Amino acid sequence: ENNNYDPVTIRAWMTIVYSGSPIGNQAAAELSNVIASSPFDSVLFETPGCNWINSAMKPFEFVLVNEPRLKDAEGSPDRHAFEEHFTSQLCSSSGNDGGSD
Repeated sequence: ENNNYDPVTIRAWMTIVYSGSPIGNQAAAELSNVIASSPFDSVLFETPGCNWINSAMKPFEFVLVNEPRLKDAEGSPDRHAFEEHFTSQLCSSSGNDGGSD
């Protein structure tokens, strides 16, 4: 079925969700529901890489990857596992696993 809607871009998605507006809160809640209703016990949430320039053109898309090894991670998280990647900045990057920008 073709719904005749243009896909939402990564930048538009992030702007909407970050806005805290009713539609942004609804979009975030719907994404959370999609993840929570996954048939997997634990997942990796993966999105294609992007930068500021192409985020205005690339569609927001994601996959949920079944990752059973994460199931028990919540019970004993290592709060310092990625500490070296974070600074006082609002955002940090540790690279990606082979995707392209």
